[in-house]
Amino acid sequence: MSDALERISAEDTRTLARGRKWTNSIVFGFLAAFVVAVYLFSFNHVRNEAGAPQPSPGTEVTE
Repeated sequence: MSDALERISAEDTRTLARGRKWTNSIVFGFLAAFVVAVYLFSFNHVRNEAGAPQPSPGTEVTE
């Protein structure tokens, strides 16, 4: 452990911990949003692939 960390006050330690907690919360929020987005995209893709009939080769889609 460095000398600077050994001489840090209790108040400074609490301030550092609060800052790290806030940063960790933001990172967790982004990661959770990413996981939810990937899950929804995957679920939607599977639902679309399973539910929509594929046209036969050489046929024209008229929608």
